[in-house]
Amino acid sequence: MIEEAMAAIAAFDRHSCADMLVLLSSGEAEATHLSEEGVIVSWKGGQLTSIVSFTDDPQPILSRLDPEARLVCVHDELMFNLLKGRGYECEEGCFTFSWEGGCFKERFKGYRHMRQDEIGVLMDNYALADEEELNAALERQLVDCLEVDGQLVGFVGFHPEGSMGMLTVLPQHRGHGYGEDLEKHDINRAIAMGRIPYCHVFFSNKASFSLQHKLGLVQGRRPCYWLFKP
Repeated sequence: MIEEAMAAIAAFDRHSCADMLVLLSSGEAEATHLSEEGVIVSWKGGQLTSIVSFTDDPQPILSRLDPEARLVCVHDELMFNLLKGRGYECEEGCFTFSWEGGCFKERFKGYRHMRQDEIGVLMDNYALADEEELNAALERQLVDCLEVDGQLVGFVGFHPEGSMGMLTVLPQHRGHGYGEDLEKHDINRAIAMGRIPYCHVFFSNKASFSLQHKLGLVQGRRPCYWLFKP
């Protein structure tokens, strides 16, 4: 059912739901429901449930959500409000940006996987993941850094579910365009892995919005919300 679910999602809104397409292509997710109501995807045995409703009324597809689901990603504001009424919380919504072109020509060659002993650099400069998550990312070689003239200027990587992220330029190296370089590198890595390069950008992150538009990524029409049960 995976191929059928991917085709249905892509036909409905491939830009807003690029994250679901990547999950289904990862080999670590399954489509637990597919109908005219929408699609439900379960990743890694239920660690994440991702839902899209194909109708203006999300109630039918939400009725099929596992009541034990702890982390849920939804793709419209109506579903977001309904889940908030069920006790779910969300720090901030975001939009999905995806890349549809080929590989970028990279300005620098000084990229490498970050090492486990560099966990302190990540923890000091990236606040959206805890030490356990960052260590896991380093172990899986999901985080690359850029060195220019022998100095580490920033890093970028992938979140476990496949989105690009963690893009950080160290404070003393900002203002030289390294953020653009790092994201181009991440896009090229995603393409090499055979998956859609995409990222989720919080509503308030105006700098990232500007970067995505400058690079030519396509912004999805529908907002995306990550909800969790405390």
